[in-house]
Amino acid sequence: AASCGVADRVRLLGRQADIWSVYAAADVFALPSRFEGFPNALLEAMAAGLPVVAADCPAGPREIIRHERDGLLIPTEDANALGRALSRLMSDADLRARLAAGAVSVVDRYRPDAIQRRWDALISEVSRRHRSPGDGRNGPQKPRSPASEGRAAELDERHQAEGHLQEEDPDE
Repeated sequence: AASCGVADRVRLLGRQADIWSVYAAADVFALPSRFEGFPNALLEAMAAGLPVVAADCPAGPREIIRHERDGLLIPTEDANALGRALSRLMSDADLRARLAAGAVSVVDRYRPDAIQRRWDALISEVSRRHRSPGDGRNGPQKPRSPASEGRAAELDERHQAEGHLQEEDPDE
C-alpha cells in the first residue's frame, strides 16, 4: 500500500485467523480475481453485509452478483475500473447501504435448503426429459441415429463380455 501511495487509506492484512472480525471492520470487499470457481470469500463478505466489487471473470462472481443490485462487477484485469468502482462506493453512502442490503439477501440463495431445492428441481427436470417414449418408465432415451445405435450396441456387448453389464431378464 505504501509503494502505491495509499497506505493512509488501505491496509493489506494478509492471512487472518478471525475473518469475521475483519469483515466487521471493513467498509467494502473487493475480489479482483482473473479466475474464480465458487468464491466462498465473496459470499462470506456478502453475508457480513459488505458491499462488494468483483471482477466479472468467466465463472463465480458473475453467477452470484447481480450488477448494481447486490454488488458491482468490473472487467477483469482493469485496475482503473476497480479504482473507479471502489471510489464510487466510498463516496456514496446510499449506494453502499443499498448494495450491502442486497448482498445479505443473496446469501439466502446459497443456504443448504435452497441448494437442496435446486438440486431436487434439476433432478426432476432431467428425469422428466429422459422418460422412455410410450412406456412411462424413467430411463435414458435410446440413441436416435443409426451410427449412435451401433456404437451403443458395441459398448453394451463389450461391457457384457467384461462382466460390467448384466443382461436384463425379459420375464422380470
